[in-house]
Amino acid sequence: GYSLAEDCDDLNPNINPQVTEITYNGIDDDCNTETLDDDLDQDGYSLAEDCDDLNPDINPDTAEITYNGLDDDCNTETLDDDLDQDGFLLAEDCDDLNPDINPDAEEIANNGIDENCDGEDLISDVSEFKHLDIIIFPNPTSSQLNISGIQSKHFEVRMYTTYGQLVLKKTNQSTWSVNHLDEGLYLLKIEESSSKSSITKKVNILK
Repeated sequence: GYSLAEDCDDLNPNINPQVTEITYNGIDDDCNTETLDDDLDQDGYSLAEDCDDLNPDINPDTAEITYNGLDDDCNTETLDDDLDQDGFLLAEDCDDLNPDINPDAEEIANNGIDENCDGEDLISDVSEFKHLDIIIFPNPTSSQLNISGIQSKHFEVRMYTTYGQLVLKKTNQSTWSVNHLDEGLYLLKIEESSSKSSITKKVNILK
């Protein structure tokens, strides 16, 4: 029903302007070059190379974005989650760059590191026992944090990302805003100024 002027393959009756384009068959079924047959997201990669041909931001030239649940660079060997490959994802692992720090790790007392991700460095100093009733609330939080149960009037509070970056530091202050911090898991360290005894807690910030 189509002459050669309209039909891009006049030897095949299944190819003509009324046919629905079949993707990834390498044929211009509908005789319309603007109807994509391959590389549907037009990122320069065909289905053979592109692991998501409907998303132009996913292809072999894209840098992998960690913890987004996507294989951005179409390379399964590039890790998206569990970067230290210790078997624990970021939601459970308080340091996902160190395989020796995870919920199954053995805690080393008073070294300033929370090896087992329970929010505390193991207490072996009697002077730290008075910190056991410290409460941080609300947790999770979206705007403000409060501390109760600190017996000393002189103390310092420091908040770190799970990568060890200091993002907040307060002295003798039991309430403060966290509006400026990104959503995620943080480590909050409270230290008495006189005894230098300390405790570390996990804080989850939601937006």
